[in-house]
Amino acid sequence: MVSRIQKIKTLEQRIDLLKREASSELKKKSNKKRKKFKDWDKNLFRLSIKIFPSTSALKEVIKKSALKVVLADRDLPKRGR
Repeated sequence: MVSRIQKIKTLEQRIDLLKREASSELKKKSNKKRKKFKDWDKNLFRLSIKIFPSTSALKEVIKKSALKVVLADRDLPKRGR
């Protein structure tokens, strides 16, 4: 009876360990994707300034959309919990 309880406890510990490892892998992947999208957004902003240098209104719209993306990224970890 005791050995069954010990086996169950070790299996539970193993499951917890696997859950933590999977969670850390998902966090790493999501952080890489988030960084990639931020880089794309920065490049798009720079490109738009080069293409439309005289349109300040367009620059403001792009800045606001970039800010929304950054703020949304900050909220992502909170939603996952």
